[in-house]
Amino acid sequence: MIRADLHIHSTVSDGGDTVAEIVEKAVKRGLTAIAITDHDTLAQRRLLPNDPRIQVLCGIEISAIDPATGVKAHVLGYCIRDDALVEAFVKPLRERRH
Repeated sequence: MIRADLHIHSTVSDGGDTVAEIVEKAVKRGLTAIAITDHDTLAQRRLLPNDPRIQVLCGIEISAIDPATGVKAHVLGYCIRDDALVEAFVKPLRERRH
């Protein structure tokens, strides 16, 4: 049986644990897969372990807003193939948030 959490933030954005701490906690909780989906960045990719105990995916949570209504939303993305393209797209979002 697959047990997964596909929406986790690390200290790379606004999470409370490092990627290594997240992996250890996930393994202890019996998860078989996780995705680190930090806000508006893929910088966590360089920190992801190749750990035989658990599948660790890199994702992203992109901040979005409808300019007509002001409604805010977050869009999750997985299996990103072009980090540079996505990082260029989200850089202004990240800068505005900070």
